[in-house]
Amino acid sequence: MDNIKCNAIVLSSKDYKEKDKIITLFSPDRGKFNAVLKSVKIANAKLKFAAQPFCFGEFMLVEHCGMYTVSGCTLVESFYEITTDLNKYYVGGAILEATSAIVLPEQIESGLFIEILKALKNLAYSNINERIILIKFFLNIFSALGYKFSFTKCASCGCNFTVKRFLNLNNGEICCGQCHTYDSIEISPEVHSCFRIINSTEYDRLDSVKINIDVLTLTLKLAKLLFSLKFNYDLHTIKLLAD
Repeated sequence: MDNIKCNAIVLSSKDYKEKDKIITLFSPDRGKFNAVLKSVKIANAKLKFAAQPFCFGEFMLVEHCGMYTVSGCTLVESFYEITTDLNKYYVGGAILEATSAIVLPEQIESGLFIEILKALKNLAYSNINERIILIKFFLNIFSALGYKFSFTKCASCGCNFTVKRFLNLNNGEICCGQCHTYDSIEISPEVHSCFRIINSTEYDRLDSVKINIDVLTLTLKLAKLLFSLKFNYDLHTIKLLAD
């Protein structure tokens, strides 16, 4: 048996046997993996907090034949504030769901891990609109994983956008009116501007961004579509926010 210590975020948790749970962890050092929390469903279980999604802690693990069991956990941050607000909870859930969808088992993605922490911290402790945080998170992970979008120039011809801009549903790129194809959808100037503003604004200045809620909802819906196009996964958690 090997003893392992790592920092990780709990992405999800599900019941296992009568008293146990299986949690999915994401660590900057070990990627995504499952671990068993034994007897955590009994009253007054010491590690009950470690079975909660959003829990960020230093986990002590025992590995045996490729299976991990949690032997201890020191809480770093619970992000409890996210669970007390329904909109924040949906957005936080979408962040965890997106992470679980795009990270392969034991795939190291330290840059993505940092982006998750930034998004969750701002979601929990800032006054930034939840939809803005989620759009910012999507744009940042697209960039971190090599899918950086240009919101100032056409992806096909490189010309500045003037009147119309379109999303190509085949490659997820944004193109001008001259370059769009039959399988593209038009993006309104307001949504395009929303993307551009959020993309170019750092988290510590996002609280000054004021965008109409209807425009934010349409922008988030398009971000959800971009995620689906890039990663072949339809996010379910944000349906009440983006549909």
